[in-house]
Amino acid sequence: MKKMTLITLLLCFQWGVVYATDNGQRILATGKDMIKTQAVVVGSCWDFINTVYNRAGFPQKQRQTIHKGNKSGPYAPTSKIRPGDWLYFINHSYNGVGHSGIFVRWVDKTKRIAEVISYVGQSRKAPGRYANYRLTHVYNIIRPSGNAVAHSPAKSKASSPKRPSSKPSNSYALQLNAEKCASPAGKRILRTGRQMVSSREVIRGTSVNYLDKLFQRAGFPYSRRQPILQGQKNRGPYASTGQIQVGDWVCYINHSYNRSAHCGVFVRWLNKARKQGEILSYGGENRRAPGRYRAYKLSHVYQIIRAIVNRQSKAKTQKTKAKKAKTQKNKKTKTQKTPPKSSASASVLKVGRQMLANRTIIKGSSAGYIDAIYRQAGYPQSKRRVLFRGDRSRGPYAVASQLKSGDWVYFVNHSYHEQPHCGIFIRWINRNQRQAEILSYGGENRLAPGRMRNYDLSHIYKIIRPQ
Repeated sequence: MKKMTLITLLLCFQWGVVYATDNGQRILATGKDMIKTQAVVVGSCWDFINTVYNRAGFPQKQRQTIHKGNKSGPYAPTSKIRPGDWLYFINHSYNGVGHSGIFVRWVDKTKRIAEVISYVGQSRKAPGRYANYRLTHVYNIIRPSGNAVAHSPAKSKASSPKRPSSKPSNSYALQLNAEKCASPAGKRILRTGRQMVSSREVIRGTSVNYLDKLFQRAGFPYSRRQPILQGQKNRGPYASTGQIQVGDWVCYINHSYNRSAHCGVFVRWLNKARKQGEILSYGGENRRAPGRYRAYKLSHVYQIIRAIVNRQSKAKTQKTKAKKAKTQKNKKTKTQKTPPKSSASASVLKVGRQMLANRTIIKGSSAGYIDAIYRQAGYPQSKRRVLFRGDRSRGPYAVASQLKSGDWVYFVNHSYHEQPHCGIFIRWINRNQRQAEILSYGGENRLAPGRMRNYDLSHIYKIIRPQ
């Protein structure tokens, strides 16, 4: 390192400047070259930083963990951070998600704002960039150690560290064996999933979108899915190994990726005592990648959805036909007595279905999408009535009897990180378990139309009705 005078050392101490070591300078120079040459590493932010370290000559063996935690803590102090360090931190500028980057310098140390080399992730075809982040919640620090190793492009894959969740070896025969032991519904789901993986079919979106498509192709729409367990990500209750069956749609905490929420189709147990299972899933984050088989730790499974096969005997089918004939006769006699459907809700649902059929895209939030439906149906702000209002985290929450089709409902989305969400209530699928069909939009400024989805409406904190 360059010699520094006593005056410069005092100034550095006063201003909070931290000089990079030789290894840190090598990392920063490699990152700068990749940004200058517009080098693209398609994948996640983890893949980009890993490539920078490998090219700088610091593979997995040449790295040292300085601080280790998770998103909930403990967090590292500023004194531990040096230029060239690989940081894992909470990105407060983007929904509080986990992010990683290479620390460059402090922009404002008192406010913990720093310049970081990072990549946006989500498999975008974009180079790295310099960006300012607020580093108040740094939960992991990795630092280059030892002497740099000469980087060879041909061996870059071998030198990169293995991801925590890897493919089980020789699993094809065992997958077929698990398929044979599964229920009729589980067999159809595993067979359909295997076909989608072998054909390398890409369904961009989230892991929920991928599994929904898989279940529908196997012949199990929303009406033929039964929730076995309904818990919450952070509170539980969590499933035991005896509750999980082959072909089940399971939602769990992904301990190998920042403890984020993830879901997949359960295939088989790899180690039942340690709750290690093989899962068919999709990486999510709108990646252009097919599904894959991965090993996951299933110690915190908080939701299980199971496909249902209709097993009606001939006698039951005859009884149902007779019941239908009776109800049709009763309907004919009671047509004058039954009140007509609300014209307001009917017009809202009609506009919503037209927008779905036309695949109309309205970029913005879910509230903006529902607002557009209400306006097109002829119900602006002045023609809406707030029927119920509560607090998202404290309550009170609405009762099932308060809802009518066409209502604009705000609720806690238990299937996506407990985030607030809103949509138009269509109908109850299972009223006792508060499962309902909702017309909604994914939000987050996506270039996507609306969709019909099943949601758990156990925490409705606002209801708006057209009048």
